Amino acid sequence: PGDDQTKSETPHRKVTLKRRDTPSPEQISIALPLDFHRQEARMRYQSARLKRCFAAWRGYTQQRKELKRGFKAMMERQARKQVLTCFVAWMELSKIAQWKREMNSRSLGHWRHQLLSKALNAWCTYCGITDYSTSRQQMAKTAQQMAEKQQTIMDWLNTQLSEEHKAQNIKPDLVDGVRISKALQALSGRQAPRLIANPRLEVQRIDNWKSVLSFMEQIDIGTPYLQLQDLVDGEEYYILRVLEHIQRWHISSHAELAVASK
Repeated sequence: PGDDQTKSETPHRKVTLKRRDTPSPEQISIALPLDFHRQEARMRYQSARLKRCFAAWRGYTQQRKELKRGFKAMMERQARKQVLTCFVAWMELSKIAQWKREMNSRSLGHWRHQLLSKALNAWCTYCGITDYSTSRQQMAKTAQQMAEKQQTIMDWLNTQLSEEHKAQNIKPDLVDGVRISKALQALSGRQAPRLIANPRLEVQRIDNWKSVLSFMEQIDIGTPYLQLQDLVDGEEYYILRVLEHIQRWHISSHAELAVASK
């Protein structure tokens, strides 16, 4: 009983806990283990390394795009240069070929002129003509008659053509055969074959004249005996013969229609 009384009489002690202060980052870093610091340094190093790798890869891809763009532009310039070189070479070859054709035609014309002069001299010697002044006058008169005949045929041809297709001379206007084909179409009333409007190559002119001659055979126009190359070269005498055959056919067909109407 005495002990119980002493226990009840002893006062209770009030315990107060002291609040600890929050640690600073330096204290936390000191308290952390050494492996954590190493791992953190390794991660920082790896992140910096990745940044450098990504920057290097970005620069490499950009440089590669620039190189590819420059290579493409260089190839385009080389291709244009090659095309220009080929075009210049083709133009030079075409000029050389045209010059050769002109020289051949001139030499052929000179040879024909010499042959005709020899034949004329032989004929004058055979006929006993010694005064060449009369023969020259006859030749000049014949040339004038041929020029008048040519002008007459050209006027008749222009009556069959429209205003935009009228021809002035044989050499530049009728060499391709386009205007003759249009005149045949107007005279016969049939559809003429389609020709190349502005032929620049000799092959194209050959195709045009072949179509014209075949169309003349289809509408029963007798074609004169001639070489196709003479028409392609623009020989006025042979083109004039073709026009004469067309004019004769036109006159004869009109005469047949007049007789049939009576």
